[in-house]
Amino acid sequence: MQRLLITSIISFLFIFTVNAQNKRIIKDNFETNRFQWDEYYENNSSASIQDGCLLLKCNEDNLMAWTVSELPINVDNNFNLSFNFLTREINDDYWFGIVLNYEDENNFLYFVVQEKKFQLVKRVNGVNSIVRRNAIILKKGKDKVVNIKVNKKGNKLDFLVDDMDVITITKMLDFNTFGCIICGDKTIKLTELTIEQIE
Repeated sequence: MQRLLITSIISFLFIFTVNAQNKRIIKDNFETNRFQWDEYYENNSSASIQDGCLLLKCNEDNLMAWTVSELPINVDNNFNLSFNFLTREINDDYWFGIVLNYEDENNFLYFVVQEKKFQLVKRVNGVNSIVRRNAIILKKGKDKVVNIKVNKKGNKLDFLVDDMDVITITKMLDFNTFGCIICGDKTIKLTELTIEQIE
């Protein structure tokens, strides 16, 4: 009986260790530009790393601003990405979120949220088209932290906002370039990015 118990414990520890070794977790708190985020300063928008965050600004109502980085993940394997945003204000015209499957400035996918809503948008040859949109629970307020996650499992992408499931789509990714985005005359801070690669 004792031998069986010891064997069971060793087997459990072995499985746990193998599972732990098959995950690689990296956190970026933006003390440095370790992932070579695209920093720029233009008249109508800017992206910069300062004071322990990635600061993204857009200065015109009818424009979008984004910044991206080629992240150290294999998009063919499963992964989890977690973005922590510090918002100036949540309201019904403050769209912000994440960029994924970024090929170039005219071709990518982005997931944005505002008060009570989300949109998943595909940009192809510079033209934006809404893939999905629906209601979410995101209440208005000032200086709020919002967490957006995208988790890949097989050919499924799950999007979560503040740990609430929002949407699942079937999509194979071709590019490991991800980022953040804002729409309109707004500012957003990305304070932490967590990458979990599942080998």
